[in-house]
Amino acid sequence: MGRFGISGSVRWQGRHHRLLWSGLCALALAACGGGSEDEDVAVAPQQEDRRATAAAFFPPGAIPTDAHLRGMWSPVYSWPLIALHAVLMPDGSVLSYGTTTTGKQTGYFHYDVWDGTSAPNAGHLTLPNQTGTDLFCNAQLVLPQAGSKVLMAGGDNFVNGFTTNTGNPNTNIFDRANNSLTLGPNMFRPRWYATLTTMPNGDTFIQGGRDGADRSEVRTTGGTFRLLSNVDTSTLDWYYPRNYVAPDGRVFGYDTFGRMFYINVAGTGTLSLLGTIPANYRGQDATSAMFLPGKILHFGGASNGAIVIDINSGTPSISTTQSLSSQRRWATATLLPNGRVLATGGSEVYNEEIGVNNSAEIWNPSTGQWSVGASGQVPRLYHSNALLMPDGSVLVPGGGAPGPRLNLNTEVYYPPYLFAAGGVRATRPAISSVPGTVDLGKTATVTVNSSKAISRVTLLKTGSVTHSFNMDQRFLELPFTTSGSTLTVQMPTKGTDAPPGYYMLFVIDSAGVPSEAKFVRMTVGGTGGGLSGSYYNNLTLAGNPVFTRNEAIDFNWGNTSPGAGVPTDRWSVRWSGSVKAPSSGSYKFQTLSDDGVRLWVNNALVIDDWNNHGPTTRTSASINLTAGQSYAIKLEYYDNLGGAQVALRWQAPGTSTAVPIPISALEPGAPPPSGSGTGLAASYFSNATLTGTPVMGRTEAVNFAWGTASPGSGVPVDRFSVRWEGTVNAPSGGSYQFQTLSDDGVRLWVNGVQLINNWTNHGPTTNTSAAISLTAGQRYAIRLEYYENVGGATIQMNWKPPGASAYAAVPANQLFPN
Repeated sequence: MGRFGISGSVRWQGRHHRLLWSGLCALALAACGGGSEDEDVAVAPQQEDRRATAAAFFPPGAIPTDAHLRGMWSPVYSWPLIALHAVLMPDGSVLSYGTTTTGKQTGYFHYDVWDGTSAPNAGHLTLPNQTGTDLFCNAQLVLPQAGSKVLMAGGDNFVNGFTTNTGNPNTNIFDRANNSLTLGPNMFRPRWYATLTTMPNGDTFIQGGRDGADRSEVRTTGGTFRLLSNVDTSTLDWYYPRNYVAPDGRVFGYDTFGRMFYINVAGTGTLSLLGTIPANYRGQDATSAMFLPGKILHFGGASNGAIVIDINSGTPSISTTQSLSSQRRWATATLLPNGRVLATGGSEVYNEEIGVNNSAEIWNPSTGQWSVGASGQVPRLYHSNALLMPDGSVLVPGGGAPGPRLNLNTEVYYPPYLFAAGGVRATRPAISSVPGTVDLGKTATVTVNSSKAISRVTLLKTGSVTHSFNMDQRFLELPFTTSGSTLTVQMPTKGTDAPPGYYMLFVIDSAGVPSEAKFVRMTVGGTGGGLSGSYYNNLTLAGNPVFTRNEAIDFNWGNTSPGAGVPTDRWSVRWSGSVKAPSSGSYKFQTLSDDGVRLWVNNALVIDDWNNHGPTTRTSASINLTAGQSYAIKLEYYDNLGGAQVALRWQAPGTSTAVPIPISALEPGAPPPSGSGTGLAASYFSNATLTGTPVMGRTEAVNFAWGTASPGSGVPVDRFSVRWEGTVNAPSGGSYQFQTLSDDGVRLWVNGVQLINNWTNHGPTTNTSAAISLTAGQRYAIRLEYYENVGGATIQMNWKPPGASAYAAVPANQLFPN
């Protein structure tokens, strides 16, 4: 942790180089840990990905006879640097960084890629960081879009041979395709020790970090940033907030002092402060993992105690579970393929080798009990990590910088499920084929080769871990049916349960032995992950709901309850939100229900079958919908006795069959009225280049003639710049033209297309765009950038809608900050 600082300096004297760490270089460079920053090492051609053909490495030698009960550890292997940060890539390789090759605290010089199949001291490609960013103690995760890229946000600053323990605003992208590291756009805030969270719509939520504690922000899927100006997080600790996507689509989190909160990232955001975790469970050296949707295991820190935080009802509920065998400060929680949680590393005293616990402890969520497994050899304290690998083993690297020792090494823990009695490896089921891309709410065909029946299919998000916190791991149990060697696997229906991105899919046989994983990419669902469903423990939708969650509607509960607190009979549910048509034309809506159901679309009742009945299909009359437009939708359902079933379907234009409405077309919020906007999100800079940290942010329409006055507090009268971002609503369909009046430079983008570009010094000048076709009721991304040089300052954004004869200012009620 940079708060401790380092002594000495690190100098780059030789030309930039690439280091290929392999078994051969280990002999030449002291087991892959040697070499200096002055050396130039020849580079072998990059090997192609071997994940599909190469077996995962397993250490030679005898297997302990109790390995099927306690697991086993590998020998200690050298690693090219201290892996403060470790990311599992979607091809099974591991990206790590955080120090020099001699263990000095800074991410300014190197990063490393291990192929994931070689022995841990071989198969490395250690590369120079040429971005000028010190990656030390930043935040990182794999972006959910196709392409195997890692977003790195913030970090330290390396000045005159030292880290300064201050934040930087940089973002960088690691691209596994060519192992490159590229500097990207700056965030609104510098951040050192921030947290990244993948949202259901594919955006990345960013919170915390030193020098960025006051505001959170969002990186959109397009790579731009949106400051949550209404979310004041300055009362929360900035140190790696423990954040998770909650079942209702908000971000749930807590800081190192145990202060819990929700953040709604829509628009300029809202913050809701909650209660506090009891003092004996707190600490920046605690760890946690969401082991089931809405359920978080938290342990480490101030005691050996462990708690479960349940947020499924919306209000956090904290319960205790069995304590660990000892206090484990700086332990790391890792989700396993069978849904259990592994604890590795830690000691009783903060970052000291006092009361070190090298054992693997595994928590069973079914029993709430811990079991103590085999022990590793090396103390893993501050800056150590743990990462689930596709073969079911757990890579446990790092520790130090600072610390009692510099762990330029790693161990691998092999859990008990990989072994059979008698000190032998278990026979494992194998996945023969699986789709590379899967969709929320749909099924996937998986073929397997197994001598035993398959009893479970599980899904785990690829890990991205630093400072005892894995920002991206998630576990889901998937329902499936079997026909011979073919499994039909139901993917999650909610984007809040399975945010988009890369997952490992495991099959587990009847003996509890998991396969090696296959990687799948979960696509982006609707921005909220379905309609908002409120469940009631009565037939009449009366009183307060027992719980609320976002979901698509395609359920056959049979004689089981739909969720905690709801009985198996005599209950009801109301789903509401909006539906977006993917194409224009005539739609028919259809329900399948047992019992009562009624459906409204665009505020009109289109299906009404509110009575007791067995499984019954009802179809609406035809309804004309416009592509891209959102329409209000509400479905009410009740179950009386016996089986419970309800599905919402539609028959799209040009089709003859009704299919379930996909989660990507459903959103929990009602469509905004066309006149409900408040303006664009404005970021004002005290320079003419839109660089650095904004000095002021606000939401507004763009219609200003400041003359020689300042636009606001902290903004100079000359040489300032502004960026306005958000969406613009088209109140009617047809051809639009946009127009700016500016003094000085201006440029405008609508729907990702640059329409106006006059980035020059000039007096009051009108620029007019070409015509652009917009659809009624649809919102389009819009960005306007402006700078003032000297003299008078003017900027106006106008438009001419269809049928209008003159240009007028784009009104605030058609502009939205998100």
